[in-house]
Amino acid sequence: MLDKVGTCKDLLKHSPGIADDPELASTIGFLEASRDRVQDILLAGQHGMISEELLKHAMYVLVAIQRALDAEREGLDEFMF
Repeated sequence: MLDKVGTCKDLLKHSPGIADDPELASTIGFLEASRDRVQDILLAGQHGMISEELLKHAMYVLVAIQRALDAEREGLDEFMF
């Protein structure tokens, strides 16, 4: 998933937006679906079903995904992750 966040970061630098960029639209769609899955992993972590290390990594991934989605939604061409 982090590689898709990196792809999104690269695409945003030169993209006219998801309406005119099918590759960015596809990447954003993937990240939106992934965000929901990562949230499920975090829920499992809250119930002690995964290790603390995996829980921390899932949190990092969720923040990266959300930053990418926020950057696209706000029309930014750069974000940190």
